[in-house]
Amino acid sequence: MGTDSDKNISLILEKQLKTIGQKIRLDLLKSLRLSKIPLSFSDLQKSLLGFNNTSVNLSFHLKTLKEAKLIRCTDEGYCITEVGKEIFKKIIDIEHILNKTNKSLVIRTSKYSTEPFDIKNVKEYLIREAEMNAFVAEEITKLAEKKLSETNIDYLTAPLMREYINVILLEEGLEEYRHKLTRLGIPPFDAEQLFLNKQMEPEEFIKKVGSEASEQFLLLNLLPKELADLYLSNKIILLNLDMWALRPLSLFVNTERILGFYGVDIEDQKLALHFSNYLQKIMRFFSNNILLYNFDLISDHFNDEEEIFQFIDIFLFLMANFNNSNNCKLTLSFRNMNKNPNNNSILDYLLRNYLDSYCEESNSQSLPQLLLNYNPHLLKVLGTERLSKVCSSYNPIFCKDSNHLINHDIVNFNGDIKSPGKIVLDKILINLYSIARNSNRNDTQFFNILTQRLNSVFSFFNQKRIYMEKKIGNSPKSINHLFNLLECDQDTWIQRSIKSISFYGLNEAVKYHCGIGLERLDTSTRFAIKALKLMENLIDEKNDLDNENFYLSQPNFTPSKLTELMEFEREKKISGLIGNDTQLSLEQKIDLHNIIREHLKGGSLFILKKDSPDFPEIWKKLELLSSSKIPSFKFI
Repeated sequence: MGTDSDKNISLILEKQLKTIGQKIRLDLLKSLRLSKIPLSFSDLQKSLLGFNNTSVNLSFHLKTLKEAKLIRCTDEGYCITEVGKEIFKKIIDIEHILNKTNKSLVIRTSKYSTEPFDIKNVKEYLIREAEMNAFVAEEITKLAEKKLSETNIDYLTAPLMREYINVILLEEGLEEYRHKLTRLGIPPFDAEQLFLNKQMEPEEFIKKVGSEASEQFLLLNLLPKELADLYLSNKIILLNLDMWALRPLSLFVNTERILGFYGVDIEDQKLALHFSNYLQKIMRFFSNNILLYNFDLISDHFNDEEEIFQFIDIFLFLMANFNNSNNCKLTLSFRNMNKNPNNNSILDYLLRNYLDSYCEESNSQSLPQLLLNYNPHLLKVLGTERLSKVCSSYNPIFCKDSNHLINHDIVNFNGDIKSPGKIVLDKILINLYSIARNSNRNDTQFFNILTQRLNSVFSFFNQKRIYMEKKIGNSPKSINHLFNLLECDQDTWIQRSIKSISFYGLNEAVKYHCGIGLERLDTSTRFAIKALKLMENLIDEKNDLDNENFYLSQPNFTPSKLTELMEFEREKKISGLIGNDTQLSLEQKIDLHNIIREHLKGGSLFILKKDSPDFPEIWKKLELLSSSKIPSFKFI
């Protein structure tokens, strides 16, 4: 005989079992358990009964659950109690036991529930997510069912079930479908290491994890497999992989166009705020760089130097903070310094602020790149001491022609300097060293592979066009801001955009193929020029055939990044088109650079290593460069 206490417990248990013994009440408990907020009567009625809400007396079942203290009702709606949560958890455990007893496979979903495995769901999953035809999906489903029946597995999570099916697809040689079904994201161990990294801010953690998923989505789901493989094997290099399917690369935009578009009747003290705010909206559409040309002409909208200086202070502060949290960087172009004294003041004050304050207090990565028109008047504007400091500390890009624009990506803008601007769709690089290794010093084979690689680059750009039409062409924000700014439309902006094609490993490819560096013998130089001419001619043919804007340009990787991408170890870093380890004099380097740049209509930049910060040494090099035919140069 049991005690009175035991009898009471038995009665309570019997009552609770009767309470939850109907499917509709279990469904009510499940809905309330999964919801993060209280649910109203109408919410529950709609989710459980749909339009057939007269067949069940929902109020009666809710009242029964409430009397059993499994749910409660508040002003916001119904919610599950702590007792209800515990009992619901036990119900899930009972389901698991019953399924195990009946020897059926159980799937645990991401919604706090277990469900008996239904093989039909596999077929539907393959057709829906892998875009597999019904016949193949049926065969894979039967194979999965057979393999599962031969194992001792009786409990799987949904992600593990996906992985199990992926293994079957690999075994059957159906890797294309497996790519589409691969889950995105980084391994838990990698995520934990990032999480535990004391140097990583929360925003960086989120960005890193999100970037990894975006890159995997591009390579596994968006790009055709043969193109993705070219990237994964370092035969083709894409920039900003996480943003590649989402944004164009860069933009050239006329400063006066922004002022005219936004309105120049704004009070002077608010101009910097409105100007930087509008610019930041535009920068969110691009992954790498925006070049503001005619920036010095902004001084025409001020009455005196004090107003100019106030604008620069506010503008620098706002843009530096924005650049710290954004991939897209800013380049400011100055070209009319000898025409207006105010233009000289804006540059002088800008440099003085940067070099004396911002470079010391701010992260240099957050500062805009400067593009300066190099002419004799520049020395008068800056003075010898400041010009020396500019060259040795700030590393601007110098252009000798005021109409010549080249951005951070080493892409030229060859249009009308008065035009609204131009979009650079992207820049894609071909690994020439990889081609040299694969061609085994056979000229014909080298150029055949190079032709194939270039055709693959055209295919990459075709894919980019598809993605941009979806993400940018149909975006209301891009129509309101970007297209109006550039006076273009949804149908023509991609066609009008610059498509930059480049390469890396030219010196290494020539050295491997010819046995000696490109600057050492005429034969090696001729081979390098022949490779560039081939790409140039194929690009010209493509432009003529499709009315396109493809251009061959110089690589824009930093030396350390370029070295990492090489397939062999080397101590010396690479900068510009000619290696630092060359024994050529500066005059010879300039001559060789000019020979190569004749075939780089899309952009070239002579990069000169600073051997000494002393002004006499820098001035000597500046004089030599200014008398040469090189259109743009930079000290590093």
